[in-house]
Amino acid sequence: MVADSEESQNPAYRPARPLTRRPCGHNVSMDESRYGKPSRLPALLIGLPVAVFLIAAGGYLSLVSWGVIGDEESTSLSIIGPLTAGFGVALAYVCLRPRP
Repeated sequence: MVADSEESQNPAYRPARPLTRRPCGHNVSMDESRYGKPSRLPALLIGLPVAVFLIAAGGYLSLVSWGVIGDEESTSLSIIGPLTAGFGVALAYVCLRPRP
């Protein structure tokens, strides 16, 4: 006679879920129906204001370096300004992009 399986002995037995692979390559075994999705609130509350500040600061530095604001033109600020604004745009994209 075949021995009783673990399923018949324990009514709360649930077989282990197989690991699923996300597009980023990480194995995920978290049960989203049980734990829910991770919150996006920290990314929006912390990352978005920083991104807006970087965009504004980069735009201001760019305008100053091109002589639109004030009378001075600066070569170093003409490089730093657009880079700063670009990092701000990239951070805003990461904060606002839809999650799977």
